[in-house]
Amino acid sequence: MTTPLSYSFSPALCNGLKRDVPYATTMFHAALCLLTMASALQSQPTVFDVNKEFERMSAKSLWPGFKATNYPLAIFDGKNTYLFRHPSPPKEFKEMDDRRGVYVAEGRQGVYSNTHAQIGGKLTATAIIGSGQRSSLAQLGALMIHEAFHCHQQDHLQTWKSNEVFLLTYPFENTENLALRRLETAALVRALTTKDDAGFRKAVKEAQSLRERRYKLLGENDAKYERSVEIVEGTAQYVEYRAMGNEFKPVPEGEWPPNEIRQRCYFSGQAWAMILDRLSKTWKDEMIEREELRLDTLAVQKLKANSEATPAFDSLAYDRELNDAKVDVADYLEFVKGQFGYFKENPDWRVVVEADPKKPMNCQGFDPWNYFRDGKQVLHIRYFKAGEGENTLESINHRALSTASGGHPLFAGLSRIEVCDLKTEPKVTQEGSTVAIETDGFKAKFVGATMARDGKVISIKLGGS
Repeated sequence: MTTPLSYSFSPALCNGLKRDVPYATTMFHAALCLLTMASALQSQPTVFDVNKEFERMSAKSLWPGFKATNYPLAIFDGKNTYLFRHPSPPKEFKEMDDRRGVYVAEGRQGVYSNTHAQIGGKLTATAIIGSGQRSSLAQLGALMIHEAFHCHQQDHLQTWKSNEVFLLTYPFENTENLALRRLETAALVRALTTKDDAGFRKAVKEAQSLRERRYKLLGENDAKYERSVEIVEGTAQYVEYRAMGNEFKPVPEGEWPPNEIRQRCYFSGQAWAMILDRLSKTWKDEMIEREELRLDTLAVQKLKANSEATPAFDSLAYDRELNDAKVDVADYLEFVKGQFGYFKENPDWRVVVEADPKKPMNCQGFDPWNYFRDGKQVLHIRYFKAGEGENTLESINHRALSTASGGHPLFAGLSRIEVCDLKTEPKVTQEGSTVAIETDGFKAKFVGATMARDGKVISIKLGGS
């Protein structure tokens, strides 16, 4: 039994067909399109291919003390979830007849993203394949290495943590910081691609000098946040790409958008790790022994042994980047405005929850890659979970708008939660003041609630009438 990755049909495969084209020619092109799609489907790796590639990559020396196959894999392929090497699978999973040690269960089984989670009492690397983001076998195998390394971090490097509280208050709209960040990124790329030692060291020094300028513009928590993501996600990406052959992930054209602070830190963390490879043979052991160290600060310590002079600041390059940053931030803010407007006007079913003022709802999970912030409101695009006591709400692949009741946009209580994009009418069950609501990708339960309906809007009020 094998399950291929899903295939997204692109109309571009069959472009150029016109109404006046002869029938035979049209049918030829249509058949060609079907053959192209069939070939793509056949060439897609299966979950079993991915696990085999993961095991092959695990044999490499990627990080001191890290053995990736110590951790089970849970892979959701769009239909079923497969468990590999799990010592005590939950009861929902059944061992496959033709594959010993491989267990399968219908549905997601708690696998909602590429991350790590406790499954059956065992820390497990999880992933969703067939999403279109990674398609080659090497990429998928390395993705699982990345997530298994997070399991290793949680077991052995427990002080390596990033606090997403600070992501929601990071000043992404600061154009000076964005301009300097992009110059810093360019210097890091030069350091990674320069072969001669003098040019390499000059580029590293320039990157650190630009970072120092940048951090003077930011708050202490903003700098801490970047460095914490670099050490958690940057080292995981470093291990991931070492598994594929020691290359670094390319920088997007124009660098990252203003709001993608976290995504950019994956790259910068990987870059500092690769820079340390050239500066020291023992840096990984030092990071393990002294968990308070950060990648960029350790690189500077290693570099100072040669006392390179700080390169002159390029004010002309900065001015160019600053002008671009101003345009990009303005464009991004306009884009965010449009996203909030779409949410407001969406015609599908929606659920509105007004929290008890004395007992606000609390964020219990969100996707830091897919959200938009506007003051006290956060628009979650892919995943959001909230709760308070017996009250729970979880939204997957729908838009959820949370409104803060406290001083933080997400983590000081929520006064209101609204979920739209519900394509089918939710099933509502009410017993006294307990209300349960469920539809594809959305599930909620409220105790001590009053409910009202108005067309396609289901309103819940907590804490009395």
